[in-house]
Amino acid sequence: MKRLLIAILIVSMVQGVFAQKIEIKGTIRNATDNEATEFVNVVLQTTDSVFVNGVSTNNNGSFIFNKVEAGNYRLVLSCVGYNTQYITLNGVKRNTDLGDILLEDASVALEGVIINGSNQINRPDRKLVFPSERQMKVSTNGVNLLQELMLPRIQVNPMNNEIGISGGGELQIRINGVKADINEIKALRPADIIRIEYHDNPGLRYGNAEIVLDYIVRRPDTGGSFGTDLSQGINAMWGSYNVFGKVNHKKSEFGLSYHMGPRDFYGMYRDNEETFRLADGNTTQRVEKGEPSHAMLFMQNLNVSYSLQASKNSLFSATFRLRGNNQPNWDYQGVLYNVNDETDMVNMIDRTKNSWTRPSLDLYYQQNLKKKQTLVFNLVGTYNREKSHRIYQESLHNEMLTDINNNVLGDKYSLIGEAIYEKQFSKGNALSFGLKHTQSYSNNEYRNGHNYDTRMNQGNSYIFSEYRGKINKLDYRLGISLTRFYYNQSGNDDSSKKYNVNPKATLHYTFSENSYLRWKAEVFNATPSLSNLSAIEQTIDSFQIRRGNPNLKSYMCYRTELTYEWKKGIFYSNLWGAYDYR
Repeated sequence: MKRLLIAILIVSMVQGVFAQKIEIKGTIRNATDNEATEFVNVVLQTTDSVFVNGVSTNNNGSFIFNKVEAGNYRLVLSCVGYNTQYITLNGVKRNTDLGDILLEDASVALEGVIINGSNQINRPDRKLVFPSERQMKVSTNGVNLLQELMLPRIQVNPMNNEIGISGGGELQIRINGVKADINEIKALRPADIIRIEYHDNPGLRYGNAEIVLDYIVRRPDTGGSFGTDLSQGINAMWGSYNVFGKVNHKKSEFGLSYHMGPRDFYGMYRDNEETFRLADGNTTQRVEKGEPSHAMLFMQNLNVSYSLQASKNSLFSATFRLRGNNQPNWDYQGVLYNVNDETDMVNMIDRTKNSWTRPSLDLYYQQNLKKKQTLVFNLVGTYNREKSHRIYQESLHNEMLTDINNNVLGDKYSLIGEAIYEKQFSKGNALSFGLKHTQSYSNNEYRNGHNYDTRMNQGNSYIFSEYRGKINKLDYRLGISLTRFYYNQSGNDDSSKKYNVNPKATLHYTFSENSYLRWKAEVFNATPSLSNLSAIEQTIDSFQIRRGNPNLKSYMCYRTELTYEWKKGIFYSNLWGAYDYR
């Protein structure tokens, strides 16, 4: 009997050993520089290619499969820009650490790689979107491609050359991490775009940006490209003409793009209705019935860029941008009626001639250090020169009742400096801090029967620190920033200076690879623009005068938002809601 009990115990122990679950893990590195490679798709299959499980590598290039039964398996490692690799695992009976696995770069990045459907990888702070082959074929530039991707909250208007956000907010556009504008995006060839990183929860390093779109593009060592993108209206003078080119030589890249947009309409009119509540308690309501008039403008945008990638860990970029808009005619005319007495009417003309020129120089440098450390420096200088001439008249029976003639000449100089440091730790944790300062000077001349000259000085400093961590399926981000706002106007003895402490917190819970819930709350301050602070009076019409207020202060904004996302096969949903108090 004793021997029988011992035999039963031994059999039970053996069964327990064979029934226990094991884990398979490893770290994937780039074979070229031995750096950890994130976002690699790792699929665990049986030897006859039956799917078992799939994961993506984290920021450290690591992956792990838990609760795997003993047996024979095959690993499939794939990532855009790398050769797919297969690893056979025979007779796996215990926990297995595969150590470092090296992935080879594809000989020609993306050549031969076909993504049949838009592939998205969700991360707590961003979404990696890989365009499909069909989306790339039907797109002619980076703006068309963005429209095809249909990202949440992103609104693309290629006719007006605009990209916006539903619900409002600041949108930042970048190329390989460097700030760009829509004209530079229009100069991108879809074939050169590896992916778009969609940050709908950007960190404090991006300031008050609501969404950041970062185009990750391929950079060849030799060769170049040249292209045009032309659009022309048939029944009206509406055009959008783009010419762009790029040349690569070893570690250097030279780029040039030019956009020209003429507009000339003879059928533009304005219908308007306004209610005026006067100081004596009376109310006047009048309607403007517009008549066809003339609108004409001519836009020009020039980009000249140079970038140097001395090594895989450093990048220097210099971009000269020249923006210009000449608007010789933006004219309205019509009749103004008093709603309560239609016999009380006057003829009206409202003509504006405007032009502005804005050259800027953007210098960017990024250095990746050892132990996953990154330094970023950015310096931007901008000059804005603007001229405006507006004539507004109200008349009746050839008798002039109101005659307004406003001339404005403005010069504005801005300098923006920024420095950022980031350190990544294990398990995706990271610490970042930085400093940003904006200094603006404005000299304006107003001629409207009176001569006014103003000089304004505005400074805004921003210091931040942020930590990103993870607890199981909960990713969190905690940050705090200090802002200093300064403003002074010549002729006004009072200067304004204010300090604010702004906290920010984000919680991101991942239910599965296809579903997550995120909550974000932040406090930040908004500063009045120089035009709103100017104390100069400008007459608008027979009822209205526009006057800024130099006593305006920066004000606090409180914001919270909740996002839920779910996808299954071809079905995708994103629910977003926000509340603002200012």
